[in-house]
Amino acid sequence: MIAKFAEYCRAHDKRPRKFTLDMKVRWNSTYHMLNSLESYEKIITVFVNANAKDLSLVLIDADWKIARQFRGFLMPFYAATNMLSGVYYPTTCLVIDYIWLMAELFSKYRSDSLLRTVVDPMELKFLKYFEQISHVYCFATIFDPRKKLDGLQTALEGIGDELDMDFSDALNHVKEELFNVFGYYYEKYGRERRGKSLLTHHQVKGSDRVLRGEKVNLLEWWRDHQYSSDRVLRGEKVKLLEWWRDHQYSFPVLACFARDILVISVSTVSSEATFSTVGRIIEGWRSSLAPETVEAITCLKDWKRAEER
Repeated sequence: MIAKFAEYCRAHDKRPRKFTLDMKVRWNSTYHMLNSLESYEKIITVFVNANAKDLSLVLIDADWKIARQFRGFLMPFYAATNMLSGVYYPTTCLVIDYIWLMAELFSKYRSDSLLRTVVDPMELKFLKYFEQISHVYCFATIFDPRKKLDGLQTALEGIGDELDMDFSDALNHVKEELFNVFGYYYEKYGRERRGKSLLTHHQVKGSDRVLRGEKVNLLEWWRDHQYSSDRVLRGEKVKLLEWWRDHQYSFPVLACFARDILVISVSTVSSEATFSTVGRIIEGWRSSLAPETVEAITCLKDWKRAEER
């Protein structure tokens, strides 16, 4: 049947291809399968209706409408998987945004007669993991200078509205833990600056009169002001790690805290990819490479891919 379909495609000036199969153990395989059919709907309909009469199988436009609707529902999940699997940019700061997006999708399709049977179990699984949102994701959102504490509060309120949940206690707990952890960082990294202001002269000369004094309690100042404004933030695209690097002299302790949070990887894709890369380096013909050589080759490949991206 596959060979016959290939001949049928050639006869109608259509490139024959093998379509992606749906696999339970592979992420986004259902979306890939439906997406691969997009430009072949008409030719598949004619071919199936002409060759599958013995199977009592008939394709009509309503079937493809269902497939398109289901594909549209799955597309944001596919986009979320791709973005959160990134290895060359911080991903922890993106999780809250995509949790909010998923919550909106569940709210939108929860009463849909066609997708309800799919949405209900997906939402139950979703709540299993995100009914209690990790503090790491919340901290990372706060450390995005475009969002800060107000942005996190808005996101949690939006998620709560879509899922009919109250995250006010969770937000208060996040704030409390944020300042507690910052206290640990201050004890570790602020000792060498004890007796000195943790803020540079650039901020002391700033618009905030409180900062003109020499001794400033950064914890109390940050609780009221968070970070100072920055013209760079008026643009949409901000490289967070570079932003904190550029502001490390203004916020030395806070920059260490932000860096440790933002470098956490959301997915295991990067570590799994490392094992796959090393597996391609160490093979039957190159099984005696020194560890230093393997490390150098791995780093060179990664740096080359980073430049290409």
